[in-house]
Amino acid sequence: FEHLGPEHAVILLMDEEGELQQAAARPEEDESSPISTTLVHEVVEKGQAALAVDVTSDDRFAGAKSIIASGARSLLAAPLLDSEGCVGMITLSSSLTKKIFTEEDMELLASLASVAALRIRNVSLAQSAAERDWLQREVGLARRVQESLLPKKLPELEGFEIDASNIPSRGVSGDFYQVMERGEGDDREIISIVVDVSGKGMAASLLSVGLDTAISVLIEAGIEDAHQILGEANNLLYRKTPPDKFATAVLTILKPATGQVQWVNAGHNPPLLIRASGEVTELEATGFPLAMVPDGDYSAKEFTLEPGDLLAIFTDGIVEAENPEDEEFQLDRMVEAMMMAVHGDIGGIRESLETELERFVEGVPYRDDRTLVLLRRSPA
Repeated sequence: FEHLGPEHAVILLMDEEGELQQAAARPEEDESSPISTTLVHEVVEKGQAALAVDVTSDDRFAGAKSIIASGARSLLAAPLLDSEGCVGMITLSSSLTKKIFTEEDMELLASLASVAALRIRNVSLAQSAAERDWLQREVGLARRVQESLLPKKLPELEGFEIDASNIPSRGVSGDFYQVMERGEGDDREIISIVVDVSGKGMAASLLSVGLDTAISVLIEAGIEDAHQILGEANNLLYRKTPPDKFATAVLTILKPATGQVQWVNAGHNPPLLIRASGEVTELEATGFPLAMVPDGDYSAKEFTLEPGDLLAIFTDGIVEAENPEDEEFQLDRMVEAMMMAVHGDIGGIRESLETELERFVEGVPYRDDRTLVLLRRSPA
């Protein structure tokens, strides 16, 4: 306005969908600013400034009724253009009695628009960086909340070893595990649960926190059988979640006095029961994933954990980890990695698996969360 003296001016900026939206105008709330598809085509799509000394005699704008109706006669426009592309446009207009724009005016506006475009792009990048920083802080806070819900200390019981880990692939995890004690003396039980919520990221992590809380409440409420706990959790999750959300889970109840283990597998990767003899048994699914069907039927099964036997419950982020050749780690490599350290302490078994997994992927990012719970009865 100071250098070019228009009556009206408007700045349009591209939104996230690539549509032009009014960002500023003078006079403010100016509804008479001459913006038309013809002008947008001339300036934004062609990426060049446009000058009309008199729009009524300019063939380019002969069909631009919105410009003619606005009362504008002399028109000047320039794209907000930088090396990355067009971020919008600026248009100046005036009646012929007020101002007639010239070629020199167009050159000046084009220069101002170029400087403005660079500034707008830099501000946008700064805003994006600030938003990313904010999101990273939120993800970090969410992860700390998740970690606070994981067991701070695993139960200690004579004659048994327990180890567990949860490693997210995207800052927060859609997996979770719990290892809880219940009862005393010969009635003492160790209850473990491993869950893998469908999807990844924040949405999966929020659902996992809710499911973790619900299952913990059901366990603490004294529901005795594994299939009843998962049955109640299934009904709750089915009522509270969208149809496309579900979770797989394995729940085990160990009675240390006898070594008896009751287990239920709700559509989860089969846990591995590795006997002291080296025999490996997969604990296949005994019911549908949680929240997939109402009133799901989850049958429980049992085995006895003998001295030297190892139970490994895990999520598919481990066996589906890929190397640069797109090969998956798979179950055989997992068993082999654990067997390499099976005669050491239980923490060494987990470390051996992690070492072999890192060697296998060769730096390829993990696409899914990795959760592992190990339970071993000490050798006789």
